Amino acid sequence: MSYQNFKPEVWSQTILKALRETGVFAPGSHKEFKGDIKKAGDSITFRGLADPTVHKVNFEDRNKAIPAPEVLEDLSLKMMIRQIRVVNFGVGDVDEAQASGDLMSLTKESLPQVISDEIEQYIASLAVSNDAPKFNNGTPLLIARGASSATQKNPMDLVDDLVEALRDNKVPAATPLEMIVSPTFYKLLKQEYRELDTNNSGVLSTGNIGKYNNVTIKQSTNVHKSGTNNANHHLLIRTKNFIGYADAIRKLEAYRHPDLFEDIIKGLYLFDAKVLRPKQGFFVPVKFS
Repeated sequence: MSYQNFKPEVWSQTILKALRETGVFAPGSHKEFKGDIKKAGDSITFRGLADPTVHKVNFEDRNKAIPAPEVLEDLSLKMMIRQIRVVNFGVGDVDEAQASGDLMSLTKESLPQVISDEIEQYIASLAVSNDAPKFNNGTPLLIARGASSATQKNPMDLVDDLVEALRDNKVPAATPLEMIVSPTFYKLLKQEYRELDTNNSGVLSTGNIGKYNNVTIKQSTNVHKSGTNNANHHLLIRTKNFIGYADAIRKLEAYRHPDLFEDIIKGLYLFDAKVLRPKQGFFVPVKFS
């Protein structure tokens, strides 16, 4: 009965910590919320207030009364937790697995990775949800190297256009932006950038663009794909407040299999995500020649 030595609270924290360091879509999302996630269907609240109005005061009016205080709009948004994932697997002997480090490796590496892939794919799939703002009205843009034209877009020009569109949405220039792209787009962008980078910078030597036009560029194989043969890749550009995300490990238990000489670990993971600030990001459908 070695499974009785399994400490679920310790392993839950280990898994959660690893999860929050894994992936691209979830770590860059807004995760500050009020409420407890105890079961599927519970609701949490992302809290926030609208930005205050900045009033210009002419020099000759400097001694006059300032405008009356405004009541800021409450931008709090509720989200119901609907996503449920479970695991149920054998580990042989829990004591031996803990002593050998196999259980630690499982909970710090492989289990967080497979759960993270589920989370990443779900957040990426918001690209085709009704409330997700879509660049170019959702019509895929053809991406190719070289000069942009009426029929195709250079990857660097697309990044420039996206930044301009967010500035038009009143996203301040100082607000950090992140763009998550598919490996295909990433390769084309890196090739274009290499041609412009005559200093052969260390950034390029690592194979990582890092930043372009003050946008942090990241790649993910979990970028949502749609259309015939998954030809359309839905890229994402956003601020940290564009998408809200919440999660919890609600159950992590060990038990002895009634018919086998094996200890079993089962877990229940709850999460969900939604677009919080639609003016602060775009999903960007693209295709390649």
